Amino acid sequence: MKVVVDTNVFISGVFFGGAPGRILEAWRDRAIEFVLSAEILEEYLLACALAADVPVVVSGDRDLLDHTGWCGIRVLRPRQFTDEFLS
Repeated sequence: MKVVVDTNVFISGVFFGGAPGRILEAWRDRAIEFVLSAEILEEYLLACALAADVPVVVSGDRDLLDHTGWCGIRVLRPRQFTDEFLS
């Protein structure tokens, strides 16, 4: 079965379990298939960072890079990240 899982369900499943966690387990076990758009995927990356209090998302996705600074979260290209944090 194909489903679209809203960002809040995905984040709840990752961090808190419960019914949202069971949905992620079904996805992991290939009992269901997630259908995503680029916009949903971007929202997952930013929502995960916000929920986990992560200050940096590393991505090469141009659309996501345009959202740098949202809620204080920086979106950096891999080279920018390595130059700034791993040099």
